[in-house]
Amino acid sequence: MEERVRLRPRPPLILSVVLVTGLWLNGCTPLESGRVADLFPVSGEKGGLTFKSEDYVVYRLQGWETAADLAETFLGSREKAWIVEDVNRDVPYQKGRYVVIPLKEEEKGGLWPEGYQVVPILCYHGFGEDKGASLSVSPKSFEQQMKYLRAHNYRVIGLKDLKEFLGYRKRIPERSVVITVDDGYRSFYDVALPVLRKYGFQATIFIYAEFIGQSKNALGWDQLKEIKGLGFEIGSHGLSHDDLTKQRPGEGEEQYLERLRKELTESKRVIDGRLNQDTEAFAYPYGKASPRLLIMAEQAGYKLGLTVQPGSNPFFSDPMALKRNQIVKGEMGPFIAKLVVFKKFSLRENSGEN
Repeated sequence: MEERVRLRPRPPLILSVVLVTGLWLNGCTPLESGRVADLFPVSGEKGGLTFKSEDYVVYRLQGWETAADLAETFLGSREKAWIVEDVNRDVPYQKGRYVVIPLKEEEKGGLWPEGYQVVPILCYHGFGEDKGASLSVSPKSFEQQMKYLRAHNYRVIGLKDLKEFLGYRKRIPERSVVITVDDGYRSFYDVALPVLRKYGFQATIFIYAEFIGQSKNALGWDQLKEIKGLGFEIGSHGLSHDDLTKQRPGEGEEQYLERLRKELTESKRVIDGRLNQDTEAFAYPYGKASPRLLIMAEQAGYKLGLTVQPGSNPFFSDPMALKRNQIVKGEMGPFIAKLVVFKKFSLRENSGEN
């Protein structure tokens, strides 16, 4: 059974640190106040540093710090604030409170005794008030959805981070979500982009190259350069948004294979050249993929392939056949139901042990 909200027990490491810290504060250790910090000298001003080992830091808040401040000081980047926040979820940031900062990257695959982490990828298309278009989300609904993600502590990550997670090379936030937008409609720039920036979220836009700059409803290359400069990722959706899983009437096998190669390689060449990048992600047109198409996409140089098969993705997913949840009409109930970030799976129960 899958869960949208996961309440994970505090890791044993954190319990140990809390106990050790408590003993020290109550005079049950031979170390005097300030001695531990002196034994573990670190560069820069650390203020309330109480204890530091190779594995973690115990820090007593001075009253002005944020999670981003602590992440910058001890982890080298403000972008790692989520690590501090996840570990100290119930700790108020008040003077005199203690926080624990893990220094080693663990849980790269999101594996726990009670189950494993999964990552939902949300798939949008257009944004507007056209109630007859099922794939168009109204500005109001999109705002509500992004507000919900922020209010419920979901972390929006990019496909580059997801790729590292899938390769078991990087830990990501426990409640990670990826946002993607297909086709390259101008409404992304006019409606979605300001909202995403308001909440500090990123997204990947999948474009089919022949559409860009061809009408008032399409994004232009200059806009895509601007969007990329804001930290968003651009992926390929093919050249012409053609169904690549079946042959056209009267199309021979060789002609069909050549069309597939052109859609995959030429779209990558155009996007790479226009945006000065190495395009790594391909969203299959209509979300449809075949075993042959998966192989050809990888041969064309893509590292990730995205379908619209619903569901969330564990680290052991096939990176060329990732699941995505299409967001249609913007209703909040179905939107929330798609935010599955953890799957229960007991290793003991499934191994037959009692």
